[in-house]
Amino acid sequence: MAKRKKREQDSDYDGAWKETLRRYLRDLLRRYFPPIHAAIDWSVEPKWCDKELSQVVGRAKRRNQPVDVLVRVRLLSGAEQWILLHAEIQSSPEAGFERRVARYHSGLFSSG
Repeated sequence: MAKRKKREQDSDYDGAWKETLRRYLRDLLRRYFPPIHAAIDWSVEPKWCDKELSQVVGRAKRRNQPVDVLVRVRLLSGAEQWILLHAEIQSSPEAGFERRVARYHSGLFSSG
C-alpha cells in the first residue's frame, strides 16, 4: 500500500484550536471535567506555560504539537496544579492514528 503524501496546510487550524482551548478553558472543564473545574480557584488567572511544554516535549524526543497547551492553575486548596490539554483534530482518517497518539502521550509521561 502506497503511503499518502501529507498535504500542506494552507491555514493555521491548529493555532485556531489552541486559541479556542485557551479562550474556553473554563467552559471546557465545566462541561467535560466537572470535578476538575470545581477544584480550581477561578479568581486566580490560569498561567499558560508553552515554554515549559516545549522543554518537556523536547526531552521526550517528540515535536511539540501546536494544539498542545500546558496551563498552571491554582486549586481552591491553595495548591498549584498543571493541566496538559492535547487535542488532535482530524479532518480525514489517518492510518496508525491511535498508535501515534499513544506514543506521544507515553513519551510525555515517561519524560516527566
